Amino acid sequence: MNLTLACVRGCGSRTQPGSLYLYVGVGPEGVPVWHFLTDPPIPFVGSKFQGVHQAPPEMTVGWPDDTILLLDMVGESFYESAPSFIEEARRFGFSRRIPETFDFESLAGKKVYLGLIHWKASPEITSMGFPPGELEYKFCMQWDALEHRNMCVFHDWPLSVDLHPGHVQETRPETIHRPSFVFQPNSVLTQVSQLVLGPNIRDVFPAKVTMTPGVFAIVPITHVEAIGHVPFGSSVVDSGLPIVTMDK
Repeated sequence: MNLTLACVRGCGSRTQPGSLYLYVGVGPEGVPVWHFLTDPPIPFVGSKFQGVHQAPPEMTVGWPDDTILLLDMVGESFYESAPSFIEEARRFGFSRRIPETFDFESLAGKKVYLGLIHWKASPEITSMGFPPGELEYKFCMQWDALEHRNMCVFHDWPLSVDLHPGHVQETRPETIHRPSFVFQPNSVLTQVSQLVLGPNIRDVFPAKVTMTPGVFAIVPITHVEAIGHVPFGSSVVDSGLPIVTMDK
């Protein structure tokens, strides 16, 4: 089992005793984080919310009976873009706090998945300068997504530069600074897609893009981490998930 790597995350440090976190670790025996991205992002229709909630039934139509999908919204005040969260997770693992009062008994006997929502995760083209169809040919990396939209989740990386005011080092390639690391959005895009898009996608991208809410990743939960101790009276012990006590 891979445990949390100590770091300062975008949402702060895990210091409150008795707090609980859903977690999926990182390690050499795993698969790349890109495996868990939803491409294209699943549009989210609804209001902003806090805390972990069970997904509505329509989101899991066709799923096996022994699986359950939870939803959590990644806050813009901590992570201005979905890539900033993914880049953190690929270095330190996925860690999301879940209320101690959550109905953990509902997870018993289930394979638990967590869908991550960001308010600006799904890029939608509202106007473009290319002839119809040419933009998809030039930029889309997931050909099976063309029936649904013009852009895929990996375009969140170069587009995220504009969502991080004050945190971007204006160099080529541009670098986004996070509390515990830095990353270069265009370099990531090139690595993933194996395409050469030039020094900055926005230089050759004559389109107006609107970022809309969407589920950008669905991850399998491996265990629950309790900070300091398991909170008294919590039903987390009935979840069936392994529980690991951590200092932070």
